[in-house]
Amino acid sequence: MLNTSLNFDKMKNALNYIKLYLEKSEECFLKHGYYYPPRNWEEFDAWQNKRYEKHLKGLELNTISVTIYLSLLESNARFWYYLAFKSESYNLLNNVLYQSSRHRLLDSATSGSGTDHAILLGIVLSNFSCNDF
Repeated sequence: MLNTSLNFDKMKNALNYIKLYLEKSEECFLKHGYYYPPRNWEEFDAWQNKRYEKHLKGLELNTISVTIYLSLLESNARFWYYLAFKSESYNLLNNVLYQSSRHRLLDSATSGSGTDHAILLGIVLSNFSCNDF
């Protein structure tokens, strides 16, 4: 039998995330006149196109352009979490965990930190949570 209080707590956390996400987007609109983070696919697509035009268009494919592209992808995870919680899809949530963890590992691999790599432990644990061993 499912523990309903546990499921309610999970749903409450998801609803809090959605609420805070939308508040942040509304706050940006009131301050700057545009919604960010994006609230839907149209806004997400518009942001992706702006990023491409501003930072990547015309760059030849090399280590620097790939590093720039990976760093620009970081904020996308928040939008994907928002979609997963909004649609109550554990499959999408698993995909978001996988992709965002994989992205952080790639991003860490392309930029040499000059320090030990113990900081990657948190990323690796996130990978394990979605069976990416």
